[in-house]
Amino acid sequence: EDVLPQKRADMVKSAVKMCSKEKMSAAGIMSNTAIVFAIANSKGLFAHNENTNATFSITAQTKNSSGWSEDSQTSIKKLNVIKDAETAINKAKMSKNPKSIEPGKYTVILEPAAVADIISFLSYTVFNGLRYAEGRTFLSGKLKERVADAKVNLYDDAFIEGIGGIPFDMEGFPKKKLHLIEKGVFKEIPTDRRVAEMLKMENTGHSLGADDEYGPLPLNLHIENGDKSLEKMIDTTKKGILVTQFHYVNILDPMKTLITGMTRNGIFLIEDGKVKQGLKNLRFTQSIMETLMNVDMIGDKTLVQSVGFGGGFSVPAMKVRDFHFTSKTEF
Repeated sequence: EDVLPQKRADMVKSAVKMCSKEKMSAAGIMSNTAIVFAIANSKGLFAHNENTNATFSITAQTKNSSGWSEDSQTSIKKLNVIKDAETAINKAKMSKNPKSIEPGKYTVILEPAAVADIISFLSYTVFNGLRYAEGRTFLSGKLKERVADAKVNLYDDAFIEGIGGIPFDMEGFPKKKLHLIEKGVFKEIPTDRRVAEMLKMENTGHSLGADDEYGPLPLNLHIENGDKSLEKMIDTTKKGILVTQFHYVNILDPMKTLITGMTRNGIFLIEDGKVKQGLKNLRFTQSIMETLMNVDMIGDKTLVQSVGFGGGFSVPAMKVRDFHFTSKTEF
C-alpha cells in the first residue's frame, strides 16, 4: 500500500510525544514493506507471491529503566502506535529503580517476544532438514518420540495471516504445513528435493535454493495458543520472573540446543501472584528443548514476531519452570 512519509512521521510523532510527556526518551522503528517474489523456468514453472508488512516498535527509557513494545501487521492501518507507546511507557515506569536478584533457576513467564527470541534458533539448528539427515541435530533418531511437554504444538505454517510466509520454496515447490511437534511428540522435519531423497521422504517444499548448502528450514514457526491469560499465569506464580524480551541471544551447543542471552527492556519480580518490582537484567544459559519440556502454561493469544523476507513467528506467552539465569548485571 502507498503510505506517504508524512503519515509515518505523524504516527511516530504521536508516540514520541507520549514519552516526552512522561519525561522519557523514545527510540524505535516504523516500517512498511511490500514484497513481490516470483520464480519461473524454461520448463513451464511460474510461482508468484505478494506480501505486505507494517511494523512499529518503541522503547521508552528513563535514567535507570526501559520498556518496549512492538506490533506487526499486514497493513500500516492496523497498527496501534498509541497502545504500543502506552505499553512501553508502563513497563518503563514499573521497572524504575530496579533491584538485583541472585542468579539461579526460576519460574519464568515469557512474553511472546521472548518466546520468539528463543524458538528462532529451532529453525536452523533443531529442525534443519540437512542436519537431521546427517545426524547433526538434537532430534536425530527421535522421530515419533516425546521431546516437549504435551501442551506444546509447534507447526511450520506459511499461510498464517501476517506471518510473512511464501507458499512455495526457492525451487518453486509448494510448501507444506508441517506438524513439527504435536502434543509434545516430534512428528515431521522439513525437506527439499535433496534431503527428501536422502531420507526417503516426501519433498515438503522448504528449499532455500538449488545451490543452497545449508539445508531446508522452517521459516514460519507457530506455537499453538493455550487457554491461559497472562494475568492467570502471574496469579498462579508464587515466585518468578516476568520477561519482556531477550537480546544478544546466541547458540552455545547446537546438539544440546544450549543458548545464552540477556534480558532486555522490562524484567520483573513476581511474588504471591503479583508483579512486585523491576529487576536488573540477567544473563540466561538454557536448553531450548528443556524449555519446551518444562512448559507449565501457554498463553491464549498468539502474536506475530520477527517478520522478515519469507519468515516470521507466531507465538503466545509461556510459563516455564526451572529456567536458568547464570549471572546478573548492574543495569
